[in-house]
Amino acid sequence: MPQNPTPAAAGDTNPTTPTTPEREAEIRETHPGSWYEGRWTQEYIEAEGGDPAYYRVVHHESGTTLATLPDFAGGIALFIADARDAVPELLATLDQLRDDITGACLARHEEEQENAQLRARVAELEAQAKKVTAFAAQRAEYVTSILNCHPDNAHDYYRWQGHAESRRQLSERLGLPVAWPAETEPRTAPAPVEDEDSHEAKVAEYLSTPYTDDFPSQREAGAL
Repeated sequence: MPQNPTPAAAGDTNPTTPTTPEREAEIRETHPGSWYEGRWTQEYIEAEGGDPAYYRVVHHESGTTLATLPDFAGGIALFIADARDAVPELLATLDQLRDDITGACLARHEEEQENAQLRARVAELEAQAKKVTAFAAQRAEYVTSILNCHPDNAHDYYRWQGHAESRRQLSERLGLPVAWPAETEPRTAPAPVEDEDSHEAKVAEYLSTPYTDDFPSQREAGAL
């Protein structure tokens, strides 16, 4: 029995080109499909009498000869027999790869959309954070207004006091500097003047009182 090398074993290194959609369609159409389903094999038939030796491709289940080839074409016979199952397997793998690529592309598209939404949300939160920071920083303006408030202007005094206190509480809860601006505003309020009943003394006492969640006592409420 001659040992006929396959093209790969013979060192066939001819480059292949990518399969075009048209060529793929041809491969799918030329496959025998359900014709002689089952395993195909190749057999070597010895020379007998005046008949030369040859190879044949056989439908294993029925024993039907599907093709005969000369005795030097064993590799071709093997290729024909193997292609019966190999080609559908390769086409199925190709289809699966296409599905995987399509799924990956869809997942990437969804991920990009989600990332775009997250980036938009981050930008929105950053813009809101700037507004909150600017709101809290206005405490310095209200403290200045309180310090400069005329003793007879009780309406503005208590209004500014509420604005300043709300910003102080918000700053403490958000971890922002309570003394705005932190670089210039003193950590403690100005020392009260000698007249404890004066307006400046009340403001200084208010600013120097540590923040708590408790309501002020009657004495503190009376002082303010």
